Amino acid sequence: APSSRVGGAGLRTRPGVVFRFDGLNAGPAIAVARGAGDALAASYSANEQWATVLGTRGFVSGRNRWEVRVEASATSYLFVGVATRHADLATFLGGDEHSWGYIGDRALYHKRAKVKAYGERFGHGDVIGVTLDLDRGTLAFSKNGLELGVAFDGLGLSHRGALYPAVAFYNH
Repeated sequence: APSSRVGGAGLRTRPGVVFRFDGLNAGPAIAVARGAGDALAASYSANEQWATVLGTRGFVSGRNRWEVRVEASATSYLFVGVATRHADLATFLGGDEHSWGYIGDRALYHKRAKVKAYGERFGHGDVIGVTLDLDRGTLAFSKNGLELGVAFDGLGLSHRGALYPAVAFYNH
């Protein structure tokens, strides 16, 4: 299951690997581990800047679902969401028109703006589910099995190409 470690933060998906972390599509200071984990772990070594890493598998149709478990985090400045290959990986998810993110501080971001308050705070020990339904053009999240509802719609029309699972981190 993919995981990522960021200073004191870490994320991991549940069994049934949907994607691995893509070291070729990662922001500054993110290193994707090699070896026994086979790109299932990523580490982040910078402070006071955002960085995003994409998954290796993109989706262009159908209903796609994955979960990410926050293994460790001293902050709620974690994003879970999706992005195209054109996203700026040196910023947060939702930091441009090519990414959509849900931050652990209870908000949605797209085009570098807070779209609205959403869901619940998340952090250490929480499992965030992501449902990308490209037949309907929606992105929805859950927290610890509780569905939080549709976060974004119109995704089928608002991008070109595949959407990739993505996470973003910030350290103080």
